[in-house]
Amino acid sequence: MSEINLIPSSYQQFLRIRRWIGSFGLVYGILIAAIIASKVFLSFGIDAEASAIERLKADKRLVLNKKTKLDRLHEDRSTLENRVAVLNKLRGGPPVRDVFLSIDRAMDEDVWFLDWKFMRAGEFVEGQPRSVNTGYFIVIPEDGSGTKERAWRVQTHMEIKAQALDHSSLADFVRRLSEQGVFEDVKVLTTRIHRYPATQVVDFELAVIVDGQRDAS
Repeated sequence: MSEINLIPSSYQQFLRIRRWIGSFGLVYGILIAAIIASKVFLSFGIDAEASAIERLKADKRLVLNKKTKLDRLHEDRSTLENRVAVLNKLRGGPPVRDVFLSIDRAMDEDVWFLDWKFMRAGEFVEGQPRSVNTGYFIVIPEDGSGTKERAWRVQTHMEIKAQALDHSSLADFVRRLSEQGVFEDVKVLTTRIHRYPATQVVDFELAVIVDGQRDAS
């Protein structure tokens, strides 16, 4: 005996539609949830990337600051090295002991000192309002009053005021000084006759320039 279906076909169609709507709603809900979850995950990822970018920017700024400081330190080091080189050059030359020994070898009984000054490079520079700065040297220009250039004063030098028995003794003393290896040049600055009741001598002033190329020990 065949079964009789008493459910109207329209109702059956309604049930099928409702099942389809339920399935679609479930799929739609899952899809919306997936989109929301993806958006949240993407937002977290974007925030993490933004934080990483900010950290990278901060690290970059820190590196640039350190590089700037390092460059300044290199510049300061270069400046200090140049100053040290200048000071070494200015303070260079033979030791004082060699200078004294050379003076002793050049002396004889016909010459005697009244005043003797030894000056390292840079310790003394004669200055006038009209002096001209030429770097390491200050040169006093010659003017109408007879002022003469004294650039030798910024080198390692000696200033000697002394007396000699006569001009021949003075010339011999200058020659012996010039033959000493530690001296670069000997300049006779002034000479004049000094008369005493029973005799006369030669007053003189010398500038003895020390060889700056000789290393101090």
